[in-house]
Amino acid sequence: MNPSETQAIECTFSFPLDEKSVLNSFTAEFDGNVINTKVQPKRTAATKFDDAIAAGRVAVMGER
Repeated sequence: MNPSETQAIECTFSFPLDEKSVLNSFTAEFDGNVINTKVQPKRTAATKFDDAIAAGRVAVMGER
C-alpha cells in the first residue's frame, strides 16, 4: 500500500519462467482494484505504462 497520496511507488516482481514458457496474461490486484493485462508490442506497452503513471493511475508492465 502506498502511504503517500502524491508520490507513486514503483516495484519489480520477478519470477522464473522456463525458456520454452510463454506468458500470455497477468492479473494484479492493488487495493481491491484488479488489473488484467494483455500482450502488446514492447513500445506500445511502454508508452501506455508511462501515460498511465503520468496520469496518476496504477499500471503494470511485464518484460522478458
